[in-house]
Amino acid sequence: YRSGKSFLLNQLLGVGCDKGFGVGHQRHAQTKGIWLWSQPQIVHGRAVFYVDTEGFESTGKAAVYDDRIFALSTLFSSLLVYNLPETVREADISKLSFAVELAREFSGRGQNSHFQMPHLMWLIQRDFLEGQSITSMVDAALKPVANPDRNPSLTQLNAIRKELTSAHTNYSAFGLVQPHLQRTKLCELDESKLDPKYVQQRDELRKQVKRLAAAKLVNNQLMHG
Repeated sequence: YRSGKSFLLNQLLGVGCDKGFGVGHQRHAQTKGIWLWSQPQIVHGRAVFYVDTEGFESTGKAAVYDDRIFALSTLFSSLLVYNLPETVREADISKLSFAVELAREFSGRGQNSHFQMPHLMWLIQRDFLEGQSITSMVDAALKPVANPDRNPSLTQLNAIRKELTSAHTNYSAFGLVQPHLQRTKLCELDESKLDPKYVQQRDELRKQVKRLAAAKLVNNQLMHG
């Protein structure tokens, strides 16, 4: 929570925060539960809806609450944008365990299952993007770690890594420079106040999000039909 998800969605939609998803100015979470943008964007004949969710570890919320939000989002989404600041931590990978469990549960039902794991986009927002590429950063974070002492926590984490890189799970990585430390002041969508590099990367992100979401919808339709 408080990582700029609502602001980012407004940027992808091309609307100001006074007309888009609510953006908070305090430390508490602004978004409660799950919010759906009512107007779809039509991409290759497919209606793509944008969904905003309450972030992990909101103040006063139990872990089971996070799991329920994430489970519902995973079940009805064709594309999950996993928004992370700066880098990929082990805790970030661990939080995807619930999505992995859902995929295992539904794929275990064989031909009777119509569930497909949504495409997972790792979106890393950071102040600098030089050096190691975002894709190589995510790939490295998802490689199994040696566990000679058979630590149970590390064993579970490596199992999640393996599932996230399995053949039936599609993922991609995208880097986005931080627009501004005071991003809530940019809600009027004044492009002149935004870093030109950020605008260029954001526009490319818009294209990728639409393309990946629409492609997954087509695959789902073919599988179900």
